[in-house]
Amino acid sequence: MNISEWPSQPYAFVGATLFFLIAKSKDIFIVIKDESERSEEEAIKIKQGLLKSLLLEVFVFVPASTLLMLLIAPLVIQTQLSQMDVSKKIASYTLVGVLSYGFPFSTIRSIVQQMAFAILKEYGQIMQKNIQKDLPEKSERSLE
Repeated sequence: MNISEWPSQPYAFVGATLFFLIAKSKDIFIVIKDESERSEEEAIKIKQGLLKSLLLEVFVFVPASTLLMLLIAPLVIQTQLSQMDVSKKIASYTLVGVLSYGFPFSTIRSIVQQMAFAILKEYGQIMQKNIQKDLPEKSERSLE
């Protein structure tokens, strides 16, 4: 089989996965360390689910993000792709993979984190107001 007959889209997944490995290398090193080699902070990260987080990211979120970009990419680069030679197509799809890790996944994760922090902040403010409402009543009762 000639390389020009191979589909180029899988290179997007390769690019996204390789970028994931580079971006998450610090966390991957923590996971592969022996328990006795981990610092206290690293041990806490492991107990909080670092391995599960990495596995979920590499097997669910990176492929989903890449697939999303592959579905969108033809709108942007279809005319150029049909005129490219094989090596440029491969490079283009690999770049789509790298961008897919950086754009949809990271952006969506950042948005979800910001929303969660905003909800927690609002909840904290509501709880603080409720506590402050209750305090004067209790102190008045204790004075009687």
